[in-house]
Formats: sequence, C-alpha cells, structure tokens
Amino acid sequence: MTSHVLSVNSAGIVRTLRNQFTRSTAFLPEALQNARRAGATTVRVLWDERSRVMRITDDGSGISDFEALFTLGRSGWDAEVIAEESPFGVGFMSAVLASSHLTIRSGDRQASFDTRTLLNFEPIEVTPISGRNLSGTELVLTLHQAVTPPTAPAPLSQIAADHWHHLLCKIAAGFPIPVYFNDQLIPRPLVIGPEFIATEIGQVRLEDYALCKPFNLNRLPRLYYQGLPVVDPSGSRGESPDVLHLDQQRFRLRMPDRDTLIDAHQQGVVIHDVLEAVWRKRLIERRSELTPQDFVDFHWTLCNELKLPELLQDMPLSASMVSQYTAPLDLIDDGDAELERWSDAPVPGKDAVFIERVDDDYSALQGDPPSPLASVYALARSLPVLDTRVPDTHWARRRIVDILEQELGLSYDIKGSRKSGEFQSNWVTCTVMTCESYTISFRPTPSCDVPAKMHQQLIPVTVDNQAFFDADSQTLVVPSKTQNPGDALRQVSPYRDEWDMRHEDEFENDCDGVNNLVASLRSSSPHDYLESFLRQLRLDPKLLGKKTFAVRFDPKAKRLIVDRGGKRKAKRSR
Repeated sequence: MTSHVLSVNSAGIVRTLRNQFTRSTAFLPEALQNARRAGATTVRVLWDERSRVMRITDDGSGISDFEALFTLGRSGWDAEVIAEESPFGVGFMSAVLASSHLTIRSGDRQASFDTRTLLNFEPIEVTPISGRNLSGTELVLTLHQAVTPPTAPAPLSQIAADHWHHLLCKIAAGFPIPVYFNDQLIPRPLVIGPEFIATEIGQVRLEDYALCKPFNLNRLPRLYYQGLPVVDPSGSRGESPDVLHLDQQRFRLRMPDRDTLIDAHQQGVVIHDVLEAVWRKRLIERRSELTPQDFVDFHWTLCNELKLPELLQDMPLSASMVSQYTAPLDLIDDGDAELERWSDAPVPGKDAVFIERVDDDYSALQGDPPSPLASVYALARSLPVLDTRVPDTHWARRRIVDILEQELGLSYDIKGSRKSGEFQSNWVTCTVMTCESYTISFRPTPSCDVPAKMHQQLIPVTVDNQAFFDADSQTLVVPSKTQNPGDALRQVSPYRDEWDMRHEDEFENDCDGVNNLVASLRSSSPHDYLESFLRQLRLDPKLLGKKTFAVRFDPKAKRLIVDRGGKRKAKRSR
C-alpha cells in the first residue's frame, strides 16, 4: 500500500501560466488594480514607440515586500485587502509574460531583470535606489513584439499609441481613480456617481430610470468588478447603456484575468432578476406620479413586461392599445397589413364594444364563416380591435365580441338590382354578382351569450364600395362603387403552387378578367354589354392580322355570330 500527498510542480505551473491569461495585455488592468489597492490617487501610463517601453507609475503606498512579488499565490497585501478583495497573487506574472525586460521601483528599492531569468528560477536582485526615495510604484516594461501593433514609420507610428489609448479608454471607463496616458486624461464616464442605485448585487445606473422609458429587459448592463470591465455572461451583442458595478462580496471572478464571472450563466440570471425588481419598484412609483391617462400612454407595455398587469386595472385606454381595419381582409394572405393603430379619433370609452381580430384562421376553402364580410363590417363601422398584450385584468377585455361567433348570426342582404356571371380560370371558379349595395347585420339566436347591451351596438351597415367573397355560396359580391373588384380574388385563392411559389401574373390576368366581367354585368345597353364582354377576350394579333370582323347576336340561337370582313384600309400619311 502506498500513500501520496499533494505536491506542486512549480516549473509546470509557470510554464502554463502564459496560456491561462486570456489576453497578452492583462498586465494593464492588473497594474491599475494594484495601484487602487495601494491607495493611489493617480495612475500615469507613458508609451515610447521607438523602444517599445511602457512606464506605469502611481502614487500609492508602494511595495513593502518584494519577496511576495516574486512568489506565486502570495499577494503581499494586508489583511484588510485580502479579506475584502481576495487577491490571487498571480497578477504580477501578466507583466512578466508580456515583456522581455522589467524594472520595478518602489520606495528606495528596485529590481531590474530580463524576464527569462525569473522564469528560469534564477535569483533576482533587489538593489537600493541611490539618491531618491520613490513615492508609489513605477513599472517599466519592454514589451514583446507580439504584445504591440507592428512598428511603422512616422506618421503611422501613431498607430501603436492610438491602440494603447483606445485600450485604456475601455479598461478605465469605470475605474475609480484618474488615469493618464502620455499626459492625457482618460475619460471615465462609467465611474460610480450619485445617479447610481444601491442594490444587493452592486451599484447600478439605468438609462432613463427617472422616466422609466421602454428598455431591453433581456440585455444585461455593462458589468464592472472593482472598477474594471467584466465579460457579459449572457453573450448578448451590442453595448447596453446601463452599467452595473458588481458587489465584490456577492460575486467571484475566474483567475487569473478576473474578467469572467464564476458560474456566469447562473449569475446572469440573478442579475436579471434583481434588475427586474428594481424596474418594477420604479414602475409602481410612476403610477403615483402620473395621471392615469399619462401612465397608460407611457407605460402600459412595461406593465406586461414587468409582470404587473394589476397596475392597469380600471385604467383608461391608450390609443396604442387599439387598432382598426383599413381594408377588408384578404382571406388567404396575411391579414397583419390590414390593421393600423387607432387614428386621431377619441379613444374608445368604457361603453365601447371591441371585436376579436378577424384573421386568416378562417379558411374559405373549408367552408368556414366568411371572415372577409366580418372585416368589411369592422372597416365600415371603424370598430376597435384590442391589442393582444392588453392584460385580462383590464376592463376592455370584458367588452370584446367575436363577430364571427355563429350564434351572433352575421349575415348580409343584397340591395338593388343584381346580375350574375360565371368566372373560371386555372385558380378560381366562382359566381360574380353585381348589385347596388349590401347590408351587413346580425341576427342573434336565443342562446347567444353576448350581452344584449353589447350586441345592440352592432348595428346594421350598408356597404357599396367593398367587394367580398361569400365562401358558402362561392360568390364574389361586387357592389356598385367597388373600384377594382378583381382584388377580392385574393380572398378566394392564394395563387401559390405546391412549391409555395406565388403566380402574380396569373392573379393579374384573373383580376383583369373579373374586372371585365363586372363591367359587362354593369352595362346598361346591348352595345355596352357586348363591348365589355369582348374586352375579356385575349386576342392574338398574329392570327387576326389586318382583318376586320363584324360581330352580331343571334337571339334564336342565343349566341354570337362572327362575320368575316375585308382587309383594313391603310391610312394615307399626310
């Protein structure tokens, strides 16, 4: 039997450290972090392009224990810092791995060495600084070529400086102490300030919090930990306008970079839930700050998103809650385009009747109720359609009527003289009926459960300008003022084949055919009737040539007779 104890392969750990840091520039946030922990009030970064030397200085308390600096897993910070921030004691290695030569000065001592010497476990001398006692810490790095952009001749040499400036702007945006790059102050727009809100997960700044404007609830804020950026655990694209400085006691970060949350997905859920609660509290406050109408106008959709539908109970309607039909529904096509937001007319009051949306779930091909007739009625009456997001607790939900409910008895009556003709094509076979107008009304059955006060508001309406297809009788009803009757053919057929390809040319030809048939039915004299009927014919000019023909009607045979004429006389040119 053998026994073993945990041992450490120091050379192996050091050898793999280079691959544990996510970025070769990890030394920059580490240097800022150390300066903050040392109580610095300023950090200065200087970059020399020619020598590829970066100098980082701060005015903090400095390094009291150089031995701790060269010891992995030992931070050297005092007990208070260790208790509050849990330093890992490996951050210094990010500077070692990024540079070929490194100099550290603090107080009256310094260490200057090739980094390969340290990585080979050779001794590093710490020597006195003659003639001065440095306040704070100075870090001088000769960076590896791979860490910096390729060196370029002037004026392109500015590229590297711009690179470092841009990187520092990202790193230091929420950093609590000022940072300078080549004597230029780095902007820090995300530093914790009076506009931040204290929560159990940290300090948060929410854009338009005071006005509680609509926001993306599923996108997490930009996250910061100890003043430095953290990778968004949700992986969402785009930069959020909100900012959250995470509570360092509540969250832990993965070493050595400290820019990724441990259990990131679960922590993202926690952050989302807490921020949702913050917004819910603010929304409740807004209800007491605004008039009922203003609250509904601004915030009714947020009430749903934040799971607070009870805030809308007994509230008035907003125009954005209501829509109306602007054209009769094309039964086969998607009816979405036929609904528009409520007009500038007054918003319906508590005595109004709303209708269920009439959509293409009702198929004329299956013989279901004629939804085009229902949408014509809704259009003629300007009946409001309630937005589906209006919660069930709102009073308007109890005022909705489904006008396609069979017991309501939706029906129509033809008015004036009527004429009928048969239309047939590759896609459509139906009767076309012209009339002066038709009246749409409801005839409720005794068992109809729609309250009388509501169905009494569904008064009859007479329509003379909208065609519709009656699926029960397979009839296209065309009143006198319909502008383009053929458009209603989309209520009859999708004009799509088995591969779901739309045949628009076929539809246009059928549309012309229906329009010509309607014109012939509306003709007031035999001549007009015959002329409109002949317009439906598709003539081949190659067959006709320059011949002319006389067409007459044989009343006994009840058919047209064509007499062949002579050649057309050519017009003389002047």
